[in-house]
Amino acid sequence: MTDIKSCILTGHQFDGSVKFDTSNPLIIDYQFMSVGRVKIAVPTYMDFKNSRQTNSLLAGICRNAFENGEESPLINGTFMEIGIKNYKYPTEFREKAIHLLRHLFHKGGKDYKKFDLYSPRDYPLCYASDNDEFNRIMDFLEDQYLVKWKDASTFGRNMTRYYSVQLTRYRDWRNPKRTSINSINWFSNSKNNNRRLRN
Repeated sequence: MTDIKSCILTGHQFDGSVKFDTSNPLIIDYQFMSVGRVKIAVPTYMDFKNSRQTNSLLAGICRNAFENGEESPLINGTFMEIGIKNYKYPTEFREKAIHLLRHLFHKGGKDYKKFDLYSPRDYPLCYASDNDEFNRIMDFLEDQYLVKWKDASTFGRNMTRYYSVQLTRYRDWRNPKRTSINSINWFSNSKNNNRRLRN
């Protein structure tokens, strides 16, 4: 299976960053920036390949395991039927937005760290279905004054790169009379997460 040219979960073409582990011939095992580490049994890989469909849920599970320093699951028939049911993951749009905020917070956002996010690479972080949903999540969070970024560039098919993304600690400069939601403090009161994400 050394002729694999793209990620089975996202459909993205591999580049020089991909790393394969070929120690087990029954498993396709690789590490790639958008999904972290993927381990998939060969028969399941062939099923996915023949269906020609990507799987954003599995991409999200693998990427989040990688980001959290956890072992990614072995994706096989048993996992698809039983194991996946043990995972809790966001399904609604707002839940995905909250998940992305939590990720940024725990990865250094609480210390005002800046992040560069790229929708084709990072949409699995919040279990978004694709680039477009990730971009809409970012727009929503900005509209809610929960994140800000220095610049954004869009090209191709909804491929957007966000530069210097930060959790907010500022008053809304467009309307100084309205104090923005402070996303750092927002996490200290997690019971209000859903209530404070307003329409």
